[in-house]
Amino acid sequence: IRFRVRHQVPVFDKSFADVAKEYSDFQKRVADIGQITLHRWKTVDGHIRLHLVPYMGNVQITSITEDKWTEYPFWRKENNAIRKPQKRVFRKKPKAGALPDAQEDAEQKKKDGPAKSGTIRQEMMTFRAIMNFAAGKHYIRESQVPKGNMPEDKNRRDEFTPQEYRQLHTFARDWIGKGNKEINIWYRTMAYNFMLIMANTGMRTGEARS
Repeated sequence: IRFRVRHQVPVFDKSFADVAKEYSDFQKRVADIGQITLHRWKTVDGHIRLHLVPYMGNVQITSITEDKWTEYPFWRKENNAIRKPQKRVFRKKPKAGALPDAQEDAEQKKKDGPAKSGTIRQEMMTFRAIMNFAAGKHYIRESQVPKGNMPEDKNRRDEFTPQEYRQLHTFARDWIGKGNKEINIWYRTMAYNFMLIMANTGMRTGEARS
């Protein structure tokens, strides 16, 4: 106890779940004052509640090692979705637009498939942020913050080539002037400006929409 007091280490350890909850509450306050979006906080809170806390259980924050960080992608691939038995409702005639049973099962399997690397990467970023938060609060030492690599996000969307972008940009300028009503010209101008902002800033779609 004297050693802990002298070195400003908490006498009683906190569990990962406790610190994660504290971090989520802090992020909610940050969202309330507009420094991040509420949607971003909900995403982080979802990472914590649905995946990180179930993975960690009641492990003490001071007991988390680099192995826990390294093993997370493997655990996450094996524990992607909570599968619940699907109740079958038998009807004389299927509803319009309803999928046949075999196709419905295939669609469900797609949803329950292994988590994508990009998703796991985002969750591990939240994991590391929680550990950094804990270090800032002196719950753990700086050296306990995981430094290992994260899975690469290989599922990137296709990009425009310079030639395609040039063609789009040239077409859009003439397209604005061809609007037959003032409201059409306004919407076309907004669409054009939106395209320019997205191409030249790298802003995320949700942020730009807001």
